[in-house]
Amino acid sequence: MVKYKASPSRSQGRESWSIIFRHPLRKDAKGKEGLRIRRGLGTADENKAKELVRQMNELLDNVSFWNINAKPLAEKQYDERIVSAFYDSLESEPQDYWAIREDLLPLPSSNDGYVRVLFIGAIGAGKTTLLRQVIGLDPKRDRFLSTSTGRTTTSDIEIIMSEPPFKAVVTFFTEAETRLLVEECVIEAVINAYEGGNQNSIARRLLEHKEQRFRLKYLLGNYKSGDEILEEDDDINSALDDSQEYESPEQEIPASEKDKLNQSLNDYIESIIRIANLTRERLNKQIAPISEQNKDKTNEQEIFEKLLLEEEEFDSLVNRLIEDIETRFALVRQDSIEYDSGDWPQCWKFETENREIFLEELRRFSDNSAALFGQLLTPLVQGIRVQGPLYPDRIWSAEAPKLVLMDGQGLGHTPDSASSLPTSLTQRFKELDVILLVDNAIQPMLASSIAVLRSVGASGHHSKLAIAFTHFDGVGGHNLRDRKAKKEHVFNALRNGLDILKDILDQPTIRLMEIELENRCFFLGHLQKKLGVDQRGTKIELERLLDTFKSYKVVLPKGPAKPIYDEAYILFALQDATRDFHTRWSSLLGLSYQPGIPPAHWATVKALTRRIAYFPPRNDFGGLTPVGDLISRLSERISRYLFNPLGWTNKTLSEEEKQLILIAIKQKVNSDLHSLIRDCLIEDQKKEWVIAYEYRGQGSTKVRARDINVIYNKGAPLLVEVPSPESLNFLTRIRTVVNEAIQSRGGLDENLSDAISLNTVETPGIDSKNSDIEERDAR
Repeated sequence: MVKYKASPSRSQGRESWSIIFRHPLRKDAKGKEGLRIRRGLGTADENKAKELVRQMNELLDNVSFWNINAKPLAEKQYDERIVSAFYDSLESEPQDYWAIREDLLPLPSSNDGYVRVLFIGAIGAGKTTLLRQVIGLDPKRDRFLSTSTGRTTTSDIEIIMSEPPFKAVVTFFTEAETRLLVEECVIEAVINAYEGGNQNSIARRLLEHKEQRFRLKYLLGNYKSGDEILEEDDDINSALDDSQEYESPEQEIPASEKDKLNQSLNDYIESIIRIANLTRERLNKQIAPISEQNKDKTNEQEIFEKLLLEEEEFDSLVNRLIEDIETRFALVRQDSIEYDSGDWPQCWKFETENREIFLEELRRFSDNSAALFGQLLTPLVQGIRVQGPLYPDRIWSAEAPKLVLMDGQGLGHTPDSASSLPTSLTQRFKELDVILLVDNAIQPMLASSIAVLRSVGASGHHSKLAIAFTHFDGVGGHNLRDRKAKKEHVFNALRNGLDILKDILDQPTIRLMEIELENRCFFLGHLQKKLGVDQRGTKIELERLLDTFKSYKVVLPKGPAKPIYDEAYILFALQDATRDFHTRWSSLLGLSYQPGIPPAHWATVKALTRRIAYFPPRNDFGGLTPVGDLISRLSERISRYLFNPLGWTNKTLSEEEKQLILIAIKQKVNSDLHSLIRDCLIEDQKKEWVIAYEYRGQGSTKVRARDINVIYNKGAPLLVEVPSPESLNFLTRIRTVVNEAIQSRGGLDENLSDAISLNTVETPGIDSKNSDIEERDAR
């Protein structure tokens, strides 16, 4: 039986003691019991800390305490801090970063007269550059919200325009999530060393996560091999034009400090090479009997990773990296940091009247300057919320505009528009007033932008949609003689994008989107500069965009208005949706072949299962969005059902009023689907996801794929002629969502009432024009 021991720990620069131990009931990255736990003890007294550690070791020695039912007995014998450290991890809830920011700096809503605007777009489209213009940041002076040609915005950002003072709340990833990302970086680096990579390539894998959102080089420094720097990062000023160079002198880490950072990186790389060699030796013993002809590369990688995770030095290296990372928090104001129960920084808050001090304090949490690599906390930041007079005088009046501007990670460059948006984005649609798609005018309406149109249209929130086409100064050609011709050229790309969606979304929605967007497209150039007289066209468009923000309002019709449906039609919609979902995922899992849907890499699928199993509410990774995919398919098919009612009980309604009612119903359905589908695919099958992740070694990829497919078949079964109990349950749950949405928005499902007769109705086809019907004579 494994012996578990606790030990005291004190972080650099901290007076308070913590306790570190392996939890006998929590699983680590290897899928084995013994997850490393650290908890703050709330004391600076070394003797008291040792006594608490003694109590924990006593508890760990007694197996009878190793279940949640033993907690009351433990509370009688041990200090509450020890009881909390052991049992809270068994009852822990996922970290709600939004709730933390809401508690410290609430986000105003429409009830406060505010308009909420979400900036959304592909990587490199320029949404953060546009946001900097809107809030009045000087391109040559202010370093908050850094920009580059690559993925720069890696955290959620919320900006509240208001009167002084300036306020900020920054939330950090938990230690567990940070450890997950560090482990994945180390695994990639060790694999590269195993495959013969040199020190530079090993350093690249270690210092930059494959998703490019977690960059250890910001925390640990950029690796220097000999006299040559590893790489010129795509986030550095070499990628900027003259107008983007900063006037203020660049801060620089002292050369002596850089040497220390580089020595630490050398030590880490040597450890990685040593781990790779140890794992290679063990791997060769296992696969040596297999002939080269029969060796399978995927199986070899699976076995290698299994053996790697068993190496004690792997754990030791990850722990060293975590401890090194934690020391970087000493670089910021300690009186502004709040810690979680594990003594890991949870959030940072700050308030001042001084704009320059405010922006400088925020810099360490959002900057990407290579000169500061080794001292930036940017990769650890999950979200930043700021409030204050952040708006340009040249555009706004003296009174602060009531706007909340929200930015986040750019959408990945996806090969097809069938990819779904993360649910972390789409579940916020209902809380927004404006969804601003930021798109590159030089190459407009690529797959990721089409995916946004598709999601917004299917969810019923297209009336909130506006599009900002950036880089408009780069649009040119002999056939485009003036600004008007250029606008028409870009808008034609939007029309083509909507045409692509005609076979997916209902026709009324497509027609509405094209009409609505005629006046809600904005063409912006030179955003990286301080706008002057030479950019008059962009200034006018920017002012028009901001006026749209301020004046945004949707009014729904009042009074009785009841669309009437035959519930039988919804079955066909659900059949199409589930079939499409299963076809897509069967190909992604490598269980079948579909043109245009290549199988996902086995390591990406495994990383997805780990996040679903152990890091709720995460349900996506590396472009894989199972919950989002099913919500998207269901919303699209149900939208067609909703937009083709058999008739209306109120003949006096205009077509516009009918459309608004149907849009409201569609929004409600989409909103409720988010919680329902998460339950069906994840929450109801939590144990199955854990099992799917924990497969290791040869053949685990195929077994994991089959298990995930079983999860999907159980959570969202195909609706066939002879339905299974799971199919009937799923159908009932979806019907309930749709019926409740219809009722809550004034609709009336014909199966829920005897007050309407369908005998007098000429039943239209599924895509025919809506028609009014007569009510029963009795009514």
